[in-house]
Amino acid sequence: MKKIVDLIGKAAETDANVLITGETGTGKERVAELIHLNSKRKKGPFVKVNICAIPETLMESELFGSEKGADKLRRGKFEEANGGTLLLDEIADLPLGSQVKLLRAVQTKKIMRLGSSNEIDVDVRIIATTNKNIEQEVARGNFREDLYYRLNVLRLVIPPLRERPEDIIVLVNYFIKKYSKREGKKIAGVSKGAMEKILNYSYPGNVRELENMIERAIIITNSDEIKEEDIIMNFNVIPEPESIEGKSLNKLLEEKEREIILKTLEKCKWVKTKAAKALKISERKLRYRMEKLGIKG
Repeated sequence: MKKIVDLIGKAAETDANVLITGETGTGKERVAELIHLNSKRKKGPFVKVNICAIPETLMESELFGSEKGADKLRRGKFEEANGGTLLLDEIADLPLGSQVKLLRAVQTKKIMRLGSSNEIDVDVRIIATTNKNIEQEVARGNFREDLYYRLNVLRLVIPPLRERPEDIIVLVNYFIKKYSKREGKKIAGVSKGAMEKILNYSYPGNVRELENMIERAIIITNSDEIKEEDIIMNFNVIPEPESIEGKSLNKLLEEKEREIILKTLEKCKWVKTKAAKALKISERKLRYRMEKLGIKG
């Protein structure tokens, strides 16, 4: 991570395009933001585009804008990011047709709105992220090689949390301070048993999963330190094959959901507002799910 911090500093000193790769939850977006905030563009806009969230039919207008007469002009993300940084999140999922137009924009620093024949100059620094093996996507023909080289000028690879366990304790302490303050609690730290449980987990969801785990523990704990029983993990454990036989997928999902809700309610002393907060859903939705799953209380 010290090497990553050094690379963030070097990337911030230049205007070159950056490609950030790493698993989901490793903090790629935060790294992109740090590059922007430490660059000469820090006073300019930082515009994020989540490629996965945009339908293919709307991709071009979202990126480059559109105009159907003077009264129906819509600026795209490139124009919004003019003078600043444009973050293209999950770039490997960009459709091939849109890749051609993105390549042209990156090469020429010019864009053209849909429905217009006028080119617009844009001064935008591109940072792209992906959780996929982008070289593999290039080899499979899913991602243009020329675009890949245009984006991959500087490369930052964010290691998963399981490969840097020494960071876990530091992160735990940081998240305890952050969420204790928000919840108005004075949490001194983590018990020995809880820390062992935290350190022995593999974190498929990386830093994001660890943060959620500590946030949840602070919400549900009734002590001045996080205990082992406050640490809830493995929400997505796959049932053993023998327990699946003869059951539909919906039934299995309902059983798992019921188990999670019951455990959370017990930890929260059946205070539904706290349980809903721990589960990151509204209290109304929690009550609805309880009624549907036959949970009384």
